[in-house]
Amino acid sequence: PEARGVMTLLAARSLARRVREGALRVGTGAAAFAALAALAVLLLEVTGDGAKVLSWSFLSEPPRDGMTAGGILPAIVGTAAVTILMTALAVPAGVATAVYLSEYASPRSVLARVVRACVSSLAGVPSIVYGLFGLGFFVSVVGRGVDRAWFAGQLTYGRPCLLWSAATLAILTLPVVVVATEEALAAVPRELRMASLALGATRLQTVVREIGRAHV
Repeated sequence: PEARGVMTLLAARSLARRVREGALRVGTGAAAFAALAALAVLLLEVTGDGAKVLSWSFLSEPPRDGMTAGGILPAIVGTAAVTILMTALAVPAGVATAVYLSEYASPRSVLARVVRACVSSLAGVPSIVYGLFGLGFFVSVVGRGVDRAWFAGQLTYGRPCLLWSAATLAILTLPVVVVATEEALAAVPRELRMASLALGATRLQTVVREIGRAHV
């Protein structure tokens, strides 16, 4: 009888656990379906409304009549220019930082720990703070300093422009570039590094030729 009671208790607990797991699956599945359904409705509405006004003139003309007519050409060109400038600023700095941290810095290096702490801190900063920083530093400090030094105080760089927008976005994306490059470098087998160094290659040649070739 005691064994039968224990088995009954275990069966009841197992049944209760299966019921809870089933309810959890149903709840999470319903939540996922609701989210996907809302996204699908939004995409259909945007696509349906946008298809009525989408045309070549909308993509190739500037806005007019107080931005109530015309196209979005300046927005497209500005977005492309900012993206190109941001990439040109963020990728070299991020890759160089990751290569230093992974290949050159000692594990006990104080500078490496400081750089890692700065990268981690930048990754947790809200984007609105980056915007305020770009306005306060690049525009008000750097831009107006350039105007005073080179343009006799005439307002040229001391105002919002593509360059300062790209510089702000470069700082925002810098942690992503550093972390991604570090992970890519860490994926290269250590034996490849040791073999390259043993054959007489310098550390820079190892990074550029062997490690870089491993990711191409």
